[in-house]
Amino acid sequence: MPLAALPFWNLDESLKEIQRCEALGFRGYLFPGTPGAHGQPKIADPYWNPLWEKLEATGFPVNIHIGSGHNLEGYSAKKMEHEGFLSSFARVSLSLFLSNSLHIAEFLFSGVFERFP
Repeated sequence: MPLAALPFWNLDESLKEIQRCEALGFRGYLFPGTPGAHGQPKIADPYWNPLWEKLEATGFPVNIHIGSGHNLEGYSAKKMEHEGFLSSFARVSLSLFLSNSLHIAEFLFSGVFERFP
């Protein structure tokens, strides 16, 4: 089942990409849990309303891209050398998945689901 990674740094291009990918048979979309970490408005900002409206019209799910906006300093060679590769890899891997809980909370309390069920 193909998912499209939206070019969230450009709202107009994201809207075009939704239409293009739907025509190609894509069945879901990837979006960062923290677009603000990339210089974009937060999820709750009305700036995103055209995106949520278009996504809602597709009826397909929005998926949070794991690691988007996450601080990946644990992957540095210095950090891995200090902790050991396996320990550092396990810690960073776990934190990537746990950060999705924060992203889900951001969506739940943002009002997006109430505005665009």
